[in-house]
Amino acid sequence: MVSRFARWYEEQPLRGDAALATALLLFVVPADLAGDTGTVAADLAFSLALVACVPFRRVAPLPVFAAVSVVCLAQLALLDHIVAGDVVALIALYTVVAYGPATLVGAAATACTVAGAVLAGLRWHEQGDQPSSLDVAATTVVSSLLAASLGAWRRARADQLAADLGHRQQAVDAFADPAGDDGDHDAGPRARRVEQAPGSAGDDQRGEAPEDEDGEAPAEQRHRLPDLIPVVPREDEDAGCNAERGADDDAKTQSVCSLSP
Repeated sequence: MVSRFARWYEEQPLRGDAALATALLLFVVPADLAGDTGTVAADLAFSLALVACVPFRRVAPLPVFAAVSVVCLAQLALLDHIVAGDVVALIALYTVVAYGPATLVGAAATACTVAGAVLAGLRWHEQGDQPSSLDVAATTVVSSLLAASLGAWRRARADQLAADLGHRQQAVDAFADPAGDDGDHDAGPRARRVEQAPGSAGDDQRGEAPEDEDGEAPAEQRHRLPDLIPVVPREDEDAGCNAERGADDDAKTQSVCSLSP
């Protein structure tokens, strides 16, 4: 059951991530509604905006990361606390590192996320209303680095599997076509199985025994030589017998004639 769901999640990125966004809503909405920040509507608006980016994260990793970054910067400018939807920033970072267009893009996204976490911690510390803001910022930095590390591992694993699959495909192609790139164009046709219809040209070679360099058949086929001798037509046998009988009669007649006076 789990393997089937995992296969479906990998094969259907848009639907799978939409299911992930639905699961996040079950956590984000109650957490923001239960908050005592005094800005429940604003908290919920930012969280919903962040969760709305999740269904497209694997379809467009870089644009989703950019959209999440813009929302987080707006939150940093308008609010002095985190919201439940900020977990989407870690998901976007993981996605752009794992599925992004290049490794350099993932490194830049990681640096931007870490810088944003540090900036948020400093701002909240200046407000002075939350003594644990620096602790939250440090936790966010560590979480960002962990998300980037998981994304890098996922990308390296995918590249390794793709390389192994390529090597296996090359091995299969080389086995199917022994000629390869060596320029031996006759090896391929010799290696392939030749199918012939009954009574075709293959029947003409049944009576021919293969020979080695000395003109003799191979040792493993010498015991089959009697089976390879061509069958003489019956008409030729009758003609040969009649000729032998005629020769015998002529010899007997000449001997009788030589004995008579």
